[in-house]
Amino acid sequence: MNGLATDRYRVRTLKSGIPAKIASDNLEKVNIMHAQLTAIAPDLAGINSWRYQRQISGGIQEYMEAITFDHYLKYQALMTIEEASAALPDTIELTGDDYVLGIFDLVGELMRFAITTMATTGSLPSSCKDDVNGVASDRDILMDMRELRMSFQALDTTSCGGTGLGKDVEKKMEVMKTCVEKVETAVYGMIIRGRERPKGWIPDLSDDRAPLESY
Repeated sequence: MNGLATDRYRVRTLKSGIPAKIASDNLEKVNIMHAQLTAIAPDLAGINSWRYQRQISGGIQEYMEAITFDHYLKYQALMTIEEASAALPDTIELTGDDYVLGIFDLVGELMRFAITTMATTGSLPSSCKDDVNGVASDRDILMDMRELRMSFQALDTTSCGGTGLGKDVEKKMEVMKTCVEKVETAVYGMIIRGRERPKGWIPDLSDDRAPLESY
């Protein structure tokens, strides 16, 4: 299928629902991940949950990144640690470290989604309608990313000691800041270049092989 035909399967707005094909694919992958976690859950019960926590930490962070991104696309809201914990098998404990480090990774997914949407539609992703009155929301993805950046920068990482958060947060903090700055730069470029183009201009997507303009 060409680009126009497949575009209906792509998510370009927030809080507008996930297309059925994507939702089905996502559910299949989530079920596979959940089955793998369930298979190792007996080995992580009791004291072993802490003995092997470092070994399973990376996988849980990736899982957090996936489910929180899906949640954000659906609700334009950050999944809470309680909601994220409920998505894991009962015997696998979600630590605060793994939750926070997974949210750091989420920012990278938000960056890629924002820039891809801008390149293909000429606008930032935002919610279609407000839940309360049905009008267009005035919040976009960059506002949410900036709010996350502000919250991350307020973290007291000096008291984390030898935890996973204390060891990994410095590197992920820099990556997170870079991701937000990339979207800010892309928006700046979109505004400046948009003034030089006809009203309503968007890239021609009729040819899948046509390169998208890089922001």
